[in-house]
Amino acid sequence: MLLLLAAGLLLLTYDNILPRIALYYHLLFLFTLALGTGSLFVAATGRYYFGRANANRGIGYGVEILGSSLGAILPVTVLLPMIGVDYLLISLLAVLLCGLLGAFLTP
Repeated sequence: MLLLLAAGLLLLTYDNILPRIALYYHLLFLFTLALGTGSLFVAATGRYYFGRANANRGIGYGVEILGSSLGAILPVTVLLPMIGVDYLLISLLAVLLCGLLGAFLTP
């Protein structure tokens, strides 16, 4: 819910932000997304390993670390220069909405 609220506020207000505070505005939005995606990882791990207390969670954690490292490097070095901040944030919102849809569709 936090992610959808933050994304909605971004889409409603990003045209009205003064240029001198735009960097802080986008950093605050990205920090909110980082908090939301971190909580999504904890929820997804708990859901996947539900009822299997002794299961090895190392593989899931390793995949999460790999995805986090790629997610930290790829947008800044490749996507940001190509599509800009606004479209990068909109594409991140699309990825999060796909994840939310997948969470609702799984049993």
